[in-house]
Amino acid sequence: MLATGGSDGRVITFSLTGSEFLAVQRLAAHDSSVSGLQLDERFLVTSGNDGRVRLYEFERGGQGDAQCRFVRDMCEPSESVWKVAYTRETCAVLSKKAGKMVVEIWSFKP
Repeated sequence: MLATGGSDGRVITFSLTGSEFLAVQRLAAHDSSVSGLQLDERFLVTSGNDGRVRLYEFERGGQGDAQCRFVRDMCEPSESVWKVAYTRETCAVLSKKAGKMVVEIWSFKP
């Protein structure tokens, strides 16, 4: 999978199988431009200048193409989100809240 984010707040996912890029899904992910994307084979994490960090899960279809299902907002909205980094065990967000630069880190370990 490949994902792109635009200034209109949309995220487009593409299938990389075969010799062509095929658009699989268009998500209205944010109310402002997309500022960050991070994905693996199971999850897509997006951040936007609307101050939101959103978690989506890929669901495999019969054709092998994965559709994204919205799971949750990762945190309370901030003024803006600059960067997001995601691994299976953690998610880190660099954002602006109450006029200050803030780094938030979540652990997904059981």
